[in-house]
Amino acid sequence: GTLTVGKVTNTSGTGNSQRLLIGGVIHSVSAGTISKCYNQQSATITIKTGDWTSRYMIGGLFGYIGQTANITNQVVTLTESANYADINIAPAGKIGTAQIGGLTSEAYAAATDPLDSVVFDGVHNYGAINVSGTYTSKGYPRLGGLLGVVNMAVLEYKNCVNEGAITVNTTNTQQLKIGGIVGCDTNKGTFKITNCENKGTITNKGVVSSIRMAGILGSDDGANPTIITGTKNTGSIKLEGEQ
Repeated sequence: GTLTVGKVTNTSGTGNSQRLLIGGVIHSVSAGTISKCYNQQSATITIKTGDWTSRYMIGGLFGYIGQTANITNQVVTLTESANYADINIAPAGKIGTAQIGGLTSEAYAAATDPLDSVVFDGVHNYGAINVSGTYTSKGYPRLGGLLGVVNMAVLEYKNCVNEGAITVNTTNTQQLKIGGIVGCDTNKGTFKITNCENKGTITNKGVVSSIRMAGILGSDDGANPTIITGTKNTGSIKLEGEQ
């Protein structure tokens, strides 16, 4: 079946230590098979908070993929699904950092956690990601057309496409990592990108101290190398800001 949502908007509020975790369809996922799940084109996710010195974690479909204690054999599979919603981050106050993906912000599991694997197959993002604002002294946005951050044992994207543009216009940013498919890999296990494509334009217009931008994977910081096969970038990469 088809699951759709409308607008998700936060226009006020402050926070010092808590994550702001939002998914266009589901807040968080720890196990299960999900198919034909759509966040439709009429939807938008708009964030305009005051000072929020912890993390924004926002995904067009899921806010977060992560483990749940005391449940074994946790596997997340997503197939034949798409996000059409734009994600617009324009906070009025300072923020700590942002992990944002067209599909989900982060896939995370510590080495001792029971989340076994995540597989996305035939999933598409059409929604744009637009991020502006002023960061705190340690701000580091990690943005991906499909996924912001990978940090788990086994994850594979196959036959997936991003067509959404990613545009950043921030100030006081210490380290910016942007990828057309994945923003940053901090993986300690196996991460594969197979037969995927990025068509979206990636643009930085902001002021940053350090920047890593790429059509597929913005930054590979994991202990093990990412395996990328049959994958291509056809989107433009534009650096228009200051460093």
